[in-house]
Amino acid sequence: MVILLVTEERCIQFVTGYGLEGILPDAICKRIQNRFMKTPFSQGDWDNGMLAGIQAIDSYLKDYQDGTEQRAETDSMADLYPLLFAALVILLFCFFAYRRMRRKSQCPHCKKHTLYRSDSRLISNVHGIRREEVVYTCSNCGYTVVREEESRDDRHDGFGGGRGGGPIIFGGGLFGGRGGGGFSGGSFGGGNFGGGGAGSKF
Repeated sequence: MVILLVTEERCIQFVTGYGLEGILPDAICKRIQNRFMKTPFSQGDWDNGMLAGIQAIDSYLKDYQDGTEQRAETDSMADLYPLLFAALVILLFCFFAYRRMRRKSQCPHCKKHTLYRSDSRLISNVHGIRREEVVYTCSNCGYTVVREEESRDDRHDGFGGGRGGGPIIFGGGLFGGRGGGGFSGGSFGGGNFGGGGAGSKF
């Protein structure tokens, strides 16, 4: 940023580059000049007028930075909500899976979780779904339980023509020729700042 004071023409000019143009727009520049600089300058007090303007700019930029950091913190907390929800779903899934496993291993006779799979007989295998008659035996009291269970047969994956496939090929070449020549015309050529700014007479 450049602050240009021309005392002979009684003019103050702010020139903001591209980095400050969005943060310090023309309307804010004009407001700072009118509120803090024009009165001292109109009285010929160049030092205090310039100091008041610089302090006002510094205060504005600090307030902007504090607000940006607060918004960034709020956004980061908002980004955590999907992760927390996903973690909660996973924990609930694990909890119910554990309860199901515990119920499955509990002997209905002695109530101990000591059932183990001791035998099985295939009933049917249709479209990759296996139905079995499974015998569970309690290692504590010897009680046996017979259950019908279904499970997926991984050998019937439902996708014909073999597993996997050919490579995925993206057209147009690899990454399009590395970007196409940036920064033409030279940096800061011709004395042009770009960006914005504002000026005032006093």
